[in-house]
Amino acid sequence: MLGFWLAFLAMATPLRTGVWVVARDLRTPERTREVIHFVKEHGLQVVIAQVAVGGYAYYPSQILPRSPYHREFPDFDPLQMLLDSLGGQVEVHAWINTLLYWSLDSPPEDSQHVYYQHPDWFIRDDEGRSLREYRGEDFREQGIDGMFLDPTRPEVREFVASVYEEVASRYPVAYVHLDFVRYPGAGFGFTRDRERYLEETGIDPLLIDETARFTAPRWSTARTFDWIERWYRYHYSRWNELRAEAISQLVSLIHQKIQPHGVKLSGAVFPNPGSSWYRLGQDWVRWAREGALDLPVPMAYTRFPDRYARYLAYYRELQQEMPLYVGLGVWMPDAEHYVPVELREVQRSPLKTVIFFDFSSLERNQALVRRLQRMGVFR
Repeated sequence: MLGFWLAFLAMATPLRTGVWVVARDLRTPERTREVIHFVKEHGLQVVIAQVAVGGYAYYPSQILPRSPYHREFPDFDPLQMLLDSLGGQVEVHAWINTLLYWSLDSPPEDSQHVYYQHPDWFIRDDEGRSLREYRGEDFREQGIDGMFLDPTRPEVREFVASVYEEVASRYPVAYVHLDFVRYPGAGFGFTRDRERYLEETGIDPLLIDETARFTAPRWSTARTFDWIERWYRYHYSRWNELRAEAISQLVSLIHQKIQPHGVKLSGAVFPNPGSSWYRLGQDWVRWAREGALDLPVPMAYTRFPDRYARYLAYYRELQQEMPLYVGLGVWMPDAEHYVPVELREVQRSPLKTVIFFDFSSLERNQALVRRLQRMGVFR
């Protein structure tokens, strides 16, 4: 009976909604006003606005070059416009790409971009090739998002953290928001710690069979594998501890830098913390437990409501230890059909804030917007 009433009370609690707004929707004052109008019209309570992407700032920065899309509007500050229009009513997060600093086929135009200023800062792959040398075809072949900076370098961690500190010190946002706070994949990060691991164990991480990079996370004992497979997985897991530690140090440094300004740290993280740690060095549960990450926002994007329900079941357990928002992808086909089902799952859970990815997909899908209005999720 108690379980019934707890479920009833959970469903009775209003659902808070928010949206990730990518930088391309903040390129002009007119488009930013459209974002503001949508948020107010439909009663959204959280906006996560991308203000630094591809190594460029969408605000006047002393650290990053200004986005070339703002040349026509040199005095335009979309983050300030959002805060002026929504501050006090809406929780605004300043979203900054953490380690991903370029993704296009052609190199950046601005000579002040980190691509030119610090060419040695980029991660190398397992063949020793810098991601700075990659182009579009290479990204697609490797299945990665672009050029990532190397978090094992202390100077990279200081540089990245300084961008977060700059925003936190200048804008009264509720949170600054991590994204791409990870390695691009399992085959990257064989840099400074490679020699350290070789010295400690006598094993060169490059000799660990590639298949070990794509297995179950650390709690799997893999007892069905033969001894050589278990040996590979053991050493990949130990090696990955070094990769993950560099990311954890970066997150802790960012949190330390922003704290004096009264701003908290949120972050878009992969939905499965085990595999995100194992393949990408993204140990977000640890960060939250240790107080380095104030608010994880798992990107639980799926068109399959049963899978979404499994994510929520896990997050319900985690929420006993930490606050959580949950992401919901609305850009995929048939969003007007699967999104309402997944939202019902959220309404049945203690998780009461859902963040849609992304604004333009939501805006275009008027059938979905009408469904959300009928559900009482939107005004």
